[in-house]
Amino acid sequence: MNLYIVLLVLLQSLGCFCVPGPNVAPMAEKALEASMVEFNTRHAVAHLHRATKASVKRVIPVGLETFDLLMKFETKQTQCPKNSGEDAKTCAFATSLFTPKSECSSRVRVTGTRTQVVTMNCARDQSSSSSESSEEVRKY
Repeated sequence: MNLYIVLLVLLQSLGCFCVPGPNVAPMAEKALEASMVEFNTRHAVAHLHRATKASVKRVIPVGLETFDLLMKFETKQTQCPKNSGEDAKTCAFATSLFTPKSECSSRVRVTGTRTQVVTMNCARDQSSSSSESSEEVRKY
């Protein structure tokens, strides 16, 4: 029993000596915003979409102060028309039973001053529409 306590204390103390990683929260916000702009540009048909869930699955360092974020997010159509010029973050979600939803994954490169969507894959939620859509966007 004492061996387990010593091992636990040792592991906890080693955890304190780790090199701190990048602050992911501000990068994730930028990456999600860029992903939603890309989604609304490429995928939204008549109305803007807004993220309902989002998570960062992996952070990959690719250079000095440059990271790729692998993200998963879900979108839902809002009541704002695509050409309204409004910010999707301020639009209310559409309330119809068949409101279009999508599940997406994206790879977003974030530097200090620039955020760029590298790839994006989206599939329309099966429960919101009888047709399935899957598209990929690549930027180099």
